[in-house]
Amino acid sequence: MADEAASISCELVIWSGDHGGWSKPNRHGYTNRLADAGRYSFDEALEIVQDANSGTFARNFPSETMGPDWTEEKPGAEH
Repeated sequence: MADEAASISCELVIWSGDHGGWSKPNRHGYTNRLADAGRYSFDEALEIVQDANSGTFARNFPSETMGPDWTEEKPGAEH
């Protein structure tokens, strides 16, 4: 698994089920626009997701999940 993680070079975005939005840059809140979401390295995204999902309450689903940013939209893009 460590080799797989090392080969991930794309930026990752983080979805929060608890907040119903994407994590904004520098962990400063949440947004419903993917274009305004923060982009994180694998290590940083993993740390954020693990911290968010390590609460004291047992869950059947994660509070936050990460995934690759395959969009062409970038933060602050006009629509």
